[in-house]
Amino acid sequence: MLKITFLSQRTADCFFVSSGVFPDAVHILIDGGLSKDKKLLIGHVQSHIEAGNRIDLVVLTHVDGDHIGGFLELFKKDFITSSVIGEVWFNIKQDSDAATNSVSNLDVSFSQGSRLAETLRGKYIPIRAACADRDPPDFRRKDCTVEVIAPSCAALESLQQDWALQSKLDVAADKADHDLSWEQLREEKFSEDGSVKNRSSIAVIVRSLSAKKSVLFCGDSVPSELLASVDSSPEQFDLVKLPHHGSRANTNSKLLEKFPTKRYVISAGSNNHKPHKKTLQLLLDSLTHPFIIYVPKGNWIAKKMTGHLSGSGCKIVEYQVGLSLEL
Repeated sequence: MLKITFLSQRTADCFFVSSGVFPDAVHILIDGGLSKDKKLLIGHVQSHIEAGNRIDLVVLTHVDGDHIGGFLELFKKDFITSSVIGEVWFNIKQDSDAATNSVSNLDVSFSQGSRLAETLRGKYIPIRAACADRDPPDFRRKDCTVEVIAPSCAALESLQQDWALQSKLDVAADKADHDLSWEQLREEKFSEDGSVKNRSSIAVIVRSLSAKKSVLFCGDSVPSELLASVDSSPEQFDLVKLPHHGSRANTNSKLLEKFPTKRYVISAGSNNHKPHKKTLQLLLDSLTHPFIIYVPKGNWIAKKMTGHLSGSGCKIVEYQVGLSLEL
């Protein structure tokens, strides 16, 4: 069995993954959501640990506020120790005097990553950098494996060079495209997200070998990074978490062709214009079989696109925080 529990209903990533069954289950926490998600995240993890479990692996895909926010509070707690956390995969420039670079309400900063790293080191919790093409972390516990497919070391080195100059939002990719026709969307050329922090995002494949199930978590990565370390033949997944909340700058047809699935997760909340309609156009145009899209309750596509997708045999499922999906 492979089970994913959604721990954020906002435009944020926070997923608790369990492979296998008690007492031999392996538990993985991928991203910590926004600081607003801390109460649920802390409660879920504390209950998990008080029941005699541990977390074998924590993956922080990158240090945007919608991924690191909850972790800053969780790892301060006294019940979080090296005896209950196996290791943390975490790419960050570790300068203690790293400059803060806030964008909108996400509080994107190196200083957040540095604070988290300091907390982890103070608790002797192992931290490992993760890139796909140079000594990637090797994780195998019982019959669960986690494989890093992004970022490349080149992308990680770009992150290390100068965050303060390069960590700016892709404003064009943040514009809504709801009113464009399908024909207009098809005429749009793909322009990849140039954000160095997103390009250096960790993307992982979690596999349950006995259950023969696999899930791809793309973080906020981009197609050029996600496709660089894998061969060209398609690999079918049981679920794919699309990158960057379904942004049109982070998904293209090559990505969808390489990683086909019948279930997509798009972590875009009710107060956000993502996923872009362009991403839906790409999904529908690449359709070889009906699929399900999981989005937080109240997302705009559940309100406006349900009829269009159902006409193609596809389905939108709105998830609420705490939902567990068994594959």
